[in-house]
Amino acid sequence: MRINKQPDNPIRWLVRLSLLFICASSSAQDSIKLVDASASNVNDHSHYFVKLLTASLEATKEEYGGFSLEPHNITIGQTRQLRELSKGTFDVFWTLSTPARETQARAINIPLMKGAYGIRLLVANTADIGTFESLSSAQLAEHPALLGVDWPDTSILRVNRLTVETSLQDNQFYDLLRKRPGYYFPRGFFEAVPEIQDFPA
Repeated sequence: MRINKQPDNPIRWLVRLSLLFICASSSAQDSIKLVDASASNVNDHSHYFVKLLTASLEATKEEYGGFSLEPHNITIGQTRQLRELSKGTFDVFWTLSTPARETQARAINIPLMKGAYGIRLLVANTADIGTFESLSSAQLAEHPALLGVDWPDTSILRVNRLTVETSLQDNQFYDLLRKRPGYYFPRGFFEAVPEIQDFPA
């Protein structure tokens, strides 16, 4: 698999990328529950967000008191994470922001990646590299993008009349890319590079 860039694609990534969400009813507390599935995932970029959260809490410890993080190493979808956040199962998580999501939880409006989450590389089967390098936006629509059913990117691509395949679990995407040319997987640039190293064509 290789990374294929599409710099001229007119898709507008309107989502504010990677905001921190907290339970709307949460308050100061010693133990902070969060989902941290980095140990289970191929890509351990989630470690960055845990470290950033820790550094932020450390910086405000004198003002707000001590804390401890209670990570839960489970893999769950984004919709369920929001639901569990509302129920108080977790206190905080990081994700893409949308207006609908901001009605469900309190958003901390600081872009944790300074917009870098919005830079998309297209990961494709090695056999497709020549094809994807020369596609127009209309031609790109003939190739299905692999995305999660509850990912904000899914609705954005569909609004832009691109074909999206959401029937697979995200841990199946690279296996499909290896076996079947013609698909592509839009990934953040910091996600794509380590992932294709673990899933070579």
